[in-house]
Amino acid sequence: MKRAVATSLPSAVRRSHRHRSDVVLPWFVRQQQSYQRSFDSNHHWRSFSSRSSDGVRDGIGKRNTHTRSSKRNYQQQQPRKKQHHSRRGKEEQRRKHSNSKRKNPKPDTPIFETIHQAQDAIQELLDRLVRINEKAGAAHKIDPITVEALAARGPLPWDSHHHDAANTGDGIWGERALVYQKTQDFLAVLARSVKERRLSPSRKHGKELSQLVECVLYVCGQQDPRCRDGDHGGGGEAADPSELVASALGVLEVDWNLDVGHRHYERAIAALCNAGNWELAAQLFEKQIDPNAGGPPVGVSIENPLGLYAVAMRCRAGEGREAEQSMVAEHVMDAVQRLSMVSPSDQAGYVLAAGTALGFAHGSGELVDYQRSTVLNLGRPLVAACLRACCLEGDYRAGLAILADEGILVAPGSSHPEEEWQWGGARDRMDPLCRDLAIQVLGGAAEGGTDDQFGEGGPPDEHPWHGSRLALELFRQSREEGVTISREALVGVAQACERDQNWRGAFSVLRTVLDEEEAAHAAKSRSPDSNNQESHPAPWLVPGSWLKITERDQLADSSIEPSHLPSLGSFLASVMRNCNRSSNFGMALFALELFRIQLLQSNVGASAEPSTGKKAASDTKGNDSLSPEEGIRHVLFELSRANPNGNDAEHEIMIAGMVALCGLRCHKHAMQLYETTTEEWLSGSEGDREENASAAAVYGYASMHQERSGTPTAELVPWGAAQNHLDQLLAAAGLVKTIRRDAGDSGGLVVGQRRQQMEEILARAMNSCTAGHQPELSLYLLEWMEECVFSEPPQQHQAFLYPMGAETDLFDRVGSYQDSVTAEAIVARRYTREYDAAIELFEATLEKHTDDDLSRWGKTVSAGLAAMVAGGRGDDALQVFGALDVGVRSNECYNTVGRYLSRVKDWQQLIDLYGEATAEGCSSEELAMLAMLAVTSTRVENRLRALRAIVNDCASIAGVDPKQWTMTNYWSLKKSLGFYHARLLMWWNDEDRAPLDEVNLAIKEFYRQKSKGTKPENDVLRAIVSGAGRHDSLGLDHTDGYEQVPRSEEAWRFLLSDVRRSTRDSPIRYDPTFIDALVEAYKSLGNSKDCVNYVSGLLNAGGTRLRQTTLENAMEAARLEQADGLYNDVRMLLSEGTEHS
Repeated sequence: MKRAVATSLPSAVRRSHRHRSDVVLPWFVRQQQSYQRSFDSNHHWRSFSSRSSDGVRDGIGKRNTHTRSSKRNYQQQQPRKKQHHSRRGKEEQRRKHSNSKRKNPKPDTPIFETIHQAQDAIQELLDRLVRINEKAGAAHKIDPITVEALAARGPLPWDSHHHDAANTGDGIWGERALVYQKTQDFLAVLARSVKERRLSPSRKHGKELSQLVECVLYVCGQQDPRCRDGDHGGGGEAADPSELVASALGVLEVDWNLDVGHRHYERAIAALCNAGNWELAAQLFEKQIDPNAGGPPVGVSIENPLGLYAVAMRCRAGEGREAEQSMVAEHVMDAVQRLSMVSPSDQAGYVLAAGTALGFAHGSGELVDYQRSTVLNLGRPLVAACLRACCLEGDYRAGLAILADEGILVAPGSSHPEEEWQWGGARDRMDPLCRDLAIQVLGGAAEGGTDDQFGEGGPPDEHPWHGSRLALELFRQSREEGVTISREALVGVAQACERDQNWRGAFSVLRTVLDEEEAAHAAKSRSPDSNNQESHPAPWLVPGSWLKITERDQLADSSIEPSHLPSLGSFLASVMRNCNRSSNFGMALFALELFRIQLLQSNVGASAEPSTGKKAASDTKGNDSLSPEEGIRHVLFELSRANPNGNDAEHEIMIAGMVALCGLRCHKHAMQLYETTTEEWLSGSEGDREENASAAAVYGYASMHQERSGTPTAELVPWGAAQNHLDQLLAAAGLVKTIRRDAGDSGGLVVGQRRQQMEEILARAMNSCTAGHQPELSLYLLEWMEECVFSEPPQQHQAFLYPMGAETDLFDRVGSYQDSVTAEAIVARRYTREYDAAIELFEATLEKHTDDDLSRWGKTVSAGLAAMVAGGRGDDALQVFGALDVGVRSNECYNTVGRYLSRVKDWQQLIDLYGEATAEGCSSEELAMLAMLAVTSTRVENRLRALRAIVNDCASIAGVDPKQWTMTNYWSLKKSLGFYHARLLMWWNDEDRAPLDEVNLAIKEFYRQKSKGTKPENDVLRAIVSGAGRHDSLGLDHTDGYEQVPRSEEAWRFLLSDVRRSTRDSPIRYDPTFIDALVEAYKSLGNSKDCVNYVSGLLNAGGTRLRQTTLENAMEAARLEQADGLYNDVRMLLSEGTEHS
C-alpha cells in the first residue's frame, strides 16, 4: 500500500533494498532559487520544441540575449589560462581538476555521484507522495487523471477556489507543493550531474535517466490544479507544472539526446491536462502521433484517450474564433487518421477512443454530423463511436436518430438490415457492440423521458425503438449468442422496462443475472482451485467503458471481479422502482431479498449460511428472520463496502425500499430505515443532499401516515406475516436447490413428502401475500418455485427466461399441485381480476376429479365459487354448488353463495340456504347475519321469533348465552339490521328510552375494554360522542339507574377527554364524521375552549378533511373564546367553499 503510487513507474526506481552513499542529498541545501535560475537559463521548452516536425510552439519565453552577450564579453576580458599542448600535460591537468573538485566541492552546487543516488532521491519523493495520499482526506486526494474526471471537474477555478491549508503551507496541498519544488530541484541537480559527467546518458545510464524523467513527469501530474500561488511554505517560488514538463522533455531530448518514448508523452500529456493547458497538451500529442517521425504505433486507450480529449478541448477553448467553430470532430478525427496511418489495424480502436473523447467534450453532435458527411468508410466503429458519444453526453435523441437512420431499430424478421449489421450469419442479428450501445441508448431515452421524438401522442408500442420489447429482444440476442454485455446495457434494459412499467421483463433480467451469479458461485465452490478455468463459467458482464463485446470464452476470467452484484446497485434500484410504479410493492422487496441472498453468498468475506445466504447468528438477531428494513440495510451495507466512493445507487435503493414499505403500510419500518441509514450520509455532496431530500419527503409521508394509523395491527399491516412466510419459503427453496446441486445428475424432481411440505410452505406464503394486497407476488412465487424447485433441472443453463410472446400459462399442468396451492392460485387470479383464468382452472379441476375425490379439494371449490361470483357468473356458481356433494360443501362455500344471494336480494332462497346449512352443520355467524337480513327484508311470519331463533343458533355454536351473544354483537347487528331490530333483540322495548340504553351500553363497553388494556371499538366511541351531542334529550332527569351515564355537563367533558385520549393511536381521530360529531358535542356542552384546542390541533397536523359544519361550529367557538388566529383561518377555509384537506 505504501508504494501504490510508484507501482506504475519504471522498475529501476522500485527497489526495496538499495545501497545508499554517504553523499549529502541535495534536498537539504536551501538554494532552490539559484538552482532554478541556472536550470531555467540552460533548459527551455524552445530547445525541446525546436526539433518538432509539426510546428510546436516555443511560447513560454525567449532567451535572454543580453545575458549571453555580457557573459561572452566577460570571458574575453579574462587572462587566458596556460595551455598544456602535450598529451601528458593535458592528462595531468584533467586529473588535478578532478581531484580538486572531489576534495573541495562547492557547498551550493550538489550533484549525484552515482545513478543510485538519483534513484534513491526520486524514490524518496515518491514515497512522500504515497504517505501524503494515505493521510489525505477524500477532498484532498489526487484522483487518477482520466477523461471522465477532467470532464466532471469542468473549468478550473483558478481565481475562485483555493485551499486555505495549501496557501499557508500547513496542509496536504502545501506538502504536495513542497514535493513538487523538490522534484524541480531534483531535475536541476540531475541535469547538472550529467553536465559534470558524473552520469552518462550516452553510455550506461541512458535507460535509467529516461526512467527518472518519467518519474518527474509523474510528479508534475500529482499537483493540485486549483492552487497556482507561489507561496506554499517551501521557501521558494513554485513554477507552473507546464514549464517543468517542457523543461524535463527538453533536457531529455535536446541535452541528453535520448528518445522521448510513449510513456513520457503519456505522463506529460496527463500532467498538462491536469493543469488545464489544453494547447500544449494537444501540441505534444500531435507531435507524438506524427506519422513522418517514424515512431512506433501509439497505443490510445479507449477508456481514457487523454490526447484526443486535449485536442477536442483545445478546439472548445478556441471556439470564439469563427475558424474554429464546429470543427471539434474534424480535428479529433484528423488525429485518428494520422494514428491509423502508422497502425491501420488499430483504426477501430482509435475511432472508438475518439467517440469517448468527444462524448466527454460534449461533441457528440459534431461527431454525428461528421459521420453523416464523411466520405471515409469507417463503418461500424464510427457508428459505435457516435452512439458512445451520445450516451456519455446524454443526448439520447441523437442516439435514437442514429439507430433509426442505420436501420438498427427495425424489428427482427420484419425486413433485412444492411450487410454491415450481420453477425454470425444471421441477417436479423446486429453487431454485438452496436447492439450493446443501442440498448444503452434505449434505456437512456426511457430514463430521460424522450417520448415524442419521432411521433406525437402515440403509445409506446407504436414506436418500437422506444419500447421495452425491443430492449428485451436485443438482450435475448446477446444471451443466445453467448457474448458479453456491459453493465450500462443491463441498466438500460431495466430502464426501458421501467418506462413501460414492464416489471415482469425487468424481473426476468434480474433472475438471469442472479442465476448467472449462482452458477458461477456454485462452480467455484465445487472447484476451489482458481487456476482451473475450465470449471468456472466465463464472465459475461463487462464495464461499458471497454467498448469491447466479444465471445464470453475469449474474455479472461482474471480481468473481471469475483462478483458482479456489488456494481449493479443502479440496476436493482430500477427494478424496484418498476415494481413500485405498478403497485407491486411486495415484488420490489422480493427482488431485493433475492439480490441480498445471492450477494451474501457470492461475497467471499461475508459470513453466510449455505441455504439462505443470511448473516450468521452472531451478526443478526439469532436465527430469526430479518425485518424488512434490516434486509434493506444489509444490502446497503454490502454495496457501500464494495463501492466506498459512491452512494448514488445506495440512495436509490433506500428510497425505493421506503416507497415499497409505505405501499405495504409498513410506515414504521420505513421510518426506521431512514433514521438508521441516512445519518452517515447527511454531510455528503450536493447530489447526496438531493437524494436525502427525496428520502426525507418519503420519510415525511411515512411519519404522517404512521401518526394517523397509530400502532399497526396484523389486520391493518398483514405484510409482517407475509415477510415471515417468504423467509421460510426462501430458506426451504435454498435448501432444496443445495441438495439437488450436491446430488448432481442424480437429483431429480421433488416428490413425495418433501414436495408436500414445500407446497404447504408455498401455499402459506401465497395466502399471506394475497392478504397483504400483493396477488401478483403470490402468482410469481408459484412461477418461481415451478422453475427453481418443482421442475426437472435443465440440462443446460437457460439464456433468458422471459417469454417474448404471450405469458406462459402456469396452470397447463392441472392437478400437479395439491388443493392448497391450487386454491391460492385461483384466489390470486381473482384479486388480479383475471376471472377467466381463475374460472378455467376451477372448471378444469372439477372435470379432472370425481365427486368422491373432490372432498379433498374443498379449498379449491370454495375459491372457485368465489371466482365465479366475482366474475359475474353467480348463477353458474349456484348450479355448481347445487351439483356438489354434501361432503364437498364447506362453510366458506355456503358463505360465498349466501353473499351472492344477498347481493341479488333473493331473500327466500337465502333463508332456505341458511336452513340447509344449519341442518348440515355448516352454519356460521356471517351466514346467520345474512339470514337475519333476509328475514328483516321480506315478509315473514313471527319475524322477531325467527330472528331470536337465529340468535339462539349462533349462541349455541359460540357456546354462550343468547343475551350475551346479542350484547357482544350488538354493533354488528345494528349495522346490518338497523337500530329498530337491534334494540328489539336487546329487549329494549321502550322506544323512548332505547337511545339511553345504547349510550349506557357503549359507556360500559368503553370502560370494560379500557380496563383490559385493549382499544375501544370505533362504534363504541361513536355512540358515546353521539350521546354527548344529545345529552339533554336522553331523559336522565326523569329516569333512575344508569349510573355510568354522566348527568352533568362537567362529567360529560371528562368522559369526552377520556374518549379523545383513547383515540391517540386510532385512525378514527382523523375520520371527518367522528370529528364533526365531537365538535357538535362540544357545542352542545358549551365547551368552546376544548373545541378551539381540538380544531387547532387538527389544523396544525395538516392533511385532515373537515366538513363545512365542523368549520362553522369551530368558527363560532373561536369567536366566543376570542381566538382570532383560529377564527381567521377557519373563515379563510370557509371562503374557499370546499372541504378542507
